[in-house]
Order: sequence, then structure tokens, then C-alpha cells
Amino acid sequence: SFAGLPATLVTLALGSWDASPEHEIRQVSPALNYAEKFDAFQLEVVSDSECPYEAGKGYSLHCFKYDTDAHHSDHCTDMHVRRLQSAHAFMAAEGQMFVEQAAHYEIGSLFTKVVEVRGDENYEEMDLYHVKGLLREPKTIQRIEDKIQLKKLAEEVNMPTTALYYGAHLSKWNKTEFKEALTALCSKKVDGFIVKPTHMSYSRGIKIVRNWVKSCKNSSFAQDLEEVTKFAYNEALLPDAEHTVENAHLQGMEHGLVVEELFSSGGLSTKPLEVKVQVLFGKVYDMWFMGMDHRGCQVYGGTWHVFGDKTGWNINGLMSENKTDESSKLFMDKYFDEVKDYSEAFAKHVKADYTRVDFFLRMVGDSPTFALNEVETVTGTWYEYGRQGLGSAWRDGYVLGKSKEYRQNASPEKWSKLMENVKEDRKILWAEDDKGFHDDVKPASTSTGSMESTLMICCLGLLLACGAFCALWMSEKSKNANLISSARTSTRETELSAA
Repeated sequence: SFAGLPATLVTLALGSWDASPEHEIRQVSPALNYAEKFDAFQLEVVSDSECPYEAGKGYSLHCFKYDTDAHHSDHCTDMHVRRLQSAHAFMAAEGQMFVEQAAHYEIGSLFTKVVEVRGDENYEEMDLYHVKGLLREPKTIQRIEDKIQLKKLAEEVNMPTTALYYGAHLSKWNKTEFKEALTALCSKKVDGFIVKPTHMSYSRGIKIVRNWVKSCKNSSFAQDLEEVTKFAYNEALLPDAEHTVENAHLQGMEHGLVVEELFSSGGLSTKPLEVKVQVLFGKVYDMWFMGMDHRGCQVYGGTWHVFGDKTGWNINGLMSENKTDESSKLFMDKYFDEVKDYSEAFAKHVKADYTRVDFFLRMVGDSPTFALNEVETVTGTWYEYGRQGLGSAWRDGYVLGKSKEYRQNASPEKWSKLMENVKEDRKILWAEDDKGFHDDVKPASTSTGSMESTLMICCLGLLLACGAFCALWMSEKSKNANLISSARTSTRETELSAA
């Protein structure tokens, strides 16, 4: 709970929440997987919601990947299956389009994978190539990932962005200038803003400030200003980013921070509704949503997903089943096309084979709009419904779309690796006691096989000769024994006759 905290300053380390002290805050249980755990630590704001989707009634809103026991119901199992069918249907219908798009699409040196692609990669391996490729040109990728430089890059394609009130890297940090920028917001009647680092991920080092206009008039303003300044320097600017494999490309980025507008989606929303747009070879592959809409519906990853051909599902259910939703209709009617055009223009501008462009949405009120929040060249999301299709389209864009370059970069090592993967996959067909396969016994070469055959024949010949010798020896021994026995018998008979 926020009880006891100053009304002016609300610090949240795990997301850009437009929250106020009177709301009750609950923490959602984290996922166990390390790559997802930060994404799972979301804050659920409980308020007077007008969201029409009651839990347990079969609505998509309540079926998401971080399923707890409460969400593992029959209707969610069925919902997951139908979503999977929707994702596969999109790929079956549009897969060739992405291959054809790749054939003439210009890919920058930062993003190209013509040297790496083998021909059997899945989404995760393509994503790993992506991360390694981004390390080739640190300055170029930082121009995209750095929130200060991103604003300038977005201007080049006339993309609307959230308002920037202040931005500086550690090398140019000035405490006095920071305080002056925040003080200037008083006269501009800016009532809320968010402090974010430019070099960190997983929503680390974020501070939300509300009721700033009121604070400007209070006698404690100097104290409040100092508190925000200390947080900005100690928590957002100084700390190093926490690096994993999927964000290795951020290593070496200059520390920095920005102060941006506290975007609101209007109505009962206490966290901005955000659409995350994935672009592959310059064409939108899909869009997925997170945050809270104007009715107070909390949207989690996977519960609202739209593909590039406008199929998919919303928080009510599948669009192919005519499941309508107010927020979904607003987006599809008024924002889909524009968001799609801007995302594709940005991807083409930076020559990315694959990237994600995230927008905040405000679809109600006096000033409906959307604005760029950030660009993610690498995402840790699992894409549990469409990962096979996305990975195949990405890979085949190189294998078939860039076929000439693909052949030119073929190698014995790539083919060997492909065959190792085939063998590994086929192990599920082998019996557990089939040691010849599981122990990785390799077939002998022609010369080796010939030598082994010759040696085997020699051994068999020797064995037969030994057998024959032993038989002859036993036969001779038996004859001798018989002669001795006969001689003894004859002698005995002579003795008896004489007697």
C-alpha cells in the first residue's frame, strides 16, 4: 500500500504507473524463468473499474501466460488453443509475403544475418544472432536504444513521441540544471512526470512524480525537489544495467536519464495502455498490448494480440468469432493504420530486419492520441503462440528471400551443425537402450571398414585352424588310448591261458 508515503512523490521501481496514494497496490506473483521475471513483476492497481469482463466467464482478458491455479480453468485452456490456431492461421496465410518482402528489403550492417543463418534456426536462435549482431556497432545501436538519442531519431520520420522535459548523460550531468528543469515545470502547469534511465532495462530505476503543481506551492518544495534529484542521480543515473544474454547489446552504453511526460490513457486507467508493434522486413508482423484501458481493464501480455492482417484476438475473445470490444474497436478503427505506417517507416529508416516499436495510447477524452514510448531491438517476451511462425518467417527471409547471399555463405561447418540438430531431434524416436545411437557411434570410413573386414577374416581363419588342430589332437589321443587298452587286454588273456 502507499499509505504513509508523501502524496507528491510515489516511487515505483517496476513500471511507469500513473498511481495515486488512495489506490490499493498488489504485486503479481513473478514467473520462475529469469528472462521473464522482471516482466512478471507488474503492479495491479485496484480501483473502481468499469471493465465488463468478469473472471471465470471465458473472456480472453483473464487468460494470460503467467497463469496461476486460479487462471488454469477449462475456458483458459480452450482460449490458449484457439489463440494458437489464430497465430498458425496467420503464418500459413502470410508467410510467403514476408519472404518476398525480404528479397528486396535493405538490411543494415547492424542487423544483417546472412553470414550466420544456417537454415534450420528457430525464433530463439534468430534472436540470439540478433543480439550478437547488435554488438558489432555499439554507437549505432545505442542511437536507437538510448532514449535521448531516440527522440531525435523519431523526429527524422516525423513520429509523435512523449514530451521530453529533461535529458542528460552522466558525462554532462549537472545537478543545478536538473533542478532548474523540474522547477520550470511549475510555471508550465505540468502536474506529473516520470524519471527513467536511458541505459537500463527491465524497468529499473524509474520514479513517478504526481501532484507536482501542488508541490510547487508548498513550503516543502525544496525538500521534494532535492528528493527527486537524489533519486535521479543515485538510482537512475549511477547504477549499472543488469545484463543478461538478451540485452548484452546494451553493455557499454553511456549512463543517462530522461524526464518525460507522465502519459495517461484517460478515464479509469492508472497505467498507460501500450501497443507493442513487431516489424519484420519492414512489414508489421503483429501488435500486442499491455497496461490499462480507460475502463480500468488490466491488460496482460498475451490477452490482446493483433496480427498484421488484422486478425487475432482482443480481451473479449477471438476476432474471427466476432467477439467485439470497445477498446479494440477504437484502436482498429482509428489507430491501427497510423501505428502500422509509423512502425514500418521507422524500421525501414534504421534498416532493421526485425525490431519492436512501442506506443502509448489515449483513445478517449478531449485529446485522443498516441505517442512513441520506446524502441526495443531485442525483446524478452516468449511469444508462446507465434514463436514458430515468427522464427520461420525471419529465417526464411534469409534462406529464400536472400537466397543468393545464403548460398554464398554456406559452409561444411553449417551443414554439420544442421545434421547434429537433426540427430538431436530424432532421439525422441530411438529406444533408450539403443546405445549405438545415443553414444554417437560414427560410421566407419571405407578404408577402415576394409581393414576391419580383413582382420575379422584372419581371426575367423585362425579360430577354425585352432579348432581343427584341437580335434585332430583329441582324435589321436583317443586312438592311442584304445591301442594301450587293447594291448593290456591281450597280455591279460595270455597270462590267464598260461595259468
